[in-house]
Amino acid sequence: MISALLVSLVSALVIGDSISDNSPDLQMTGLPYCLMADMDCLSVAVSGSSTAGWVSSGVAVFALPHIPEYTTVSIMLGTNDASGGVTKAVYKANILDIIAQLKVGGATKFVLHNPSYRIGFQAEIDSYAIANAEIIAADSTVIVGWDARELGNEGSYAPWKNTIDGIHWSDAAHIVAARALEYHVVPEPGTSIQLATVGLTLAVLARRRGRNR
Repeated sequence: MISALLVSLVSALVIGDSISDNSPDLQMTGLPYCLMADMDCLSVAVSGSSTAGWVSSGVAVFALPHIPEYTTVSIMLGTNDASGGVTKAVYKANILDIIAQLKVGGATKFVLHNPSYRIGFQAEIDSYAIANAEIIAADSTVIVGWDARELGNEGSYAPWKNTIDGIHWSDAAHIVAARALEYHVVPEPGTSIQLATVGLTLAVLARRRGRNR
């Protein structure tokens, strides 16, 4: 967990789709990851949104009013792009446009996460992960986030499973995401959160739940 001092100094604005949306709905029984993060985190995510929507109006309407209060922006988009047939090239161009708009508004640091898998569109999501790596390699203000792809592979609901419907995360996944967001915004010395750790955490939750039933 982030120390109390770091919590007082660190904040992040979260851009995303329904996975990052804080609006009450049927996706979970608890809180979404931004509200669980041990830091000043504000989600302006929009359910159903894609990178194109954020380029055309989302950044101006939802994000810029909160900058420069929040100069670090967490970005996880692509789940809806994948089902909409958006190519890697278009996805990459849109992410670059989003970042450019945010920079003009005063944002200075960007945490770019690979989006969660959507069943049936894993290949598209994988291509977006490559695009993200290319963006990060070319821009020192964009840092690598966490790889959320493995959180979107399960269907039927159970509190210890990754998702409730093959897309939207369960409570357990949101808990893991909150810890990952904290780490990638401000890493603690000696701390490492990798995709394997995320998968292991969820597996442990599943085993513990099974033993308690």
